[in-house]
Parts: sequence; structure tokens; C-alpha cells
Amino acid sequence: MAHYATGFVSEEIANHIKRSDSFDGPGIQVSMYDFPQLQLRKKKLLKFIPENSVIGRIFDFEEKNIVIVKSTAKLIFEHDLYTWLIQDGQFVCVDKASSMSHFVSETIATLNNSLDDATKKECLDSLYTITQTLDGVYMADASSQWKKNIKLLVKGLKEATPSSKESWKQVAKTFGQAGLSHHKTLFIK
Repeated sequence: MAHYATGFVSEEIANHIKRSDSFDGPGIQVSMYDFPQLQLRKKKLLKFIPENSVIGRIFDFEEKNIVIVKSTAKLIFEHDLYTWLIQDGQFVCVDKASSMSHFVSETIATLNNSLDDATKKECLDSLYTITQTLDGVYMADASSQWKKNIKLLVKGLKEATPSSKESWKQVAKTFGQAGLSHHKTLFIK
């Protein structure tokens, strides 16, 4: 959101922005980088992601202006900034994202590029509806009740509308194919 806002605020406001930081937020769709005002302001954008980032790698295909931070958590739980390591008031950084992060990023990018907007919207809307039934307000709360919440997710998918079920089948198939095509990135050192 921070980078999107920086790219599309008025010139008057943009002149007051020295730097726009994003902390593991999803990026901007690649097509938006073509907008002239975003091109002019790209140098102001800085992104911090954990080494196994999932969320922060969504839509971000450029590896520029990214700081990769060591975390005590794994996978999606690294999205919690309180798991990021700090030493002497500075983030503890690593040189590159993990192979798992690259795999997830490339798989999601392929999935995103392979699905039409209507299918994506249908799935996101139904996922939002289902997540409203989960225990816990925050991701950490939901994860502590994961067994119960998995059952609620499955139940929600079973009770979804026929069009939502069809969209989810398409997503699952496309995701599986994308994952298979990118599995070699898991072995990159």
C-alpha cells in the first residue's frame, strides 16, 4: 500500500516524501510500473522482507530496493514483524531470499498471470467469507487453532457456491502446474 500510495499521490505531496518503506507488503502489479509517475518515484521505494517471504513477494518481480531480514519464524509466519531480528538497533540482514521464497514467488506469479480477473475475484471473495468463520483475530491467533481452522476452511469450501467451487478447482489445478514448473528453484543455493 505504501508503494502504491507513493506512486499515485499528487506531485505536491510526492515532493515531501523522502522514502516510502514497505514491510513485507504485497507489491504492485508489474503493469503498474509502466505508469510515468511511478517510474519517476521508484527510487523512493524501499521494501523490507523476511528471508522466507511469501506475502512480500506477491507481485514483486524486481529485486531492486529490497532489504532481506533474518527472522525467527518460518514461512507465512515471518510476515509478523516482531519475529524479525534486530541487533544494535538495525535489522539483521541476509544477502538473498531463500529458495523457498523464490519458489513461492514464482509459483504465485505464474498463478496470477494464468488466471482471469473474474476467477481471482471469485476465489478471494469466497476466501474472505470463509476466513470470517475462523477462530482468532490475528494470524498468530488463527495459527494456534490451526486444526480447528483447517476443518472450518474445508467446511467453508464444501458449502461454497458452485461457481466458487469451480474457481477453486481451476486455482488448485493451475497452482499445482505452476508449482511443478518452478520446483527446481527449491534447490538453488
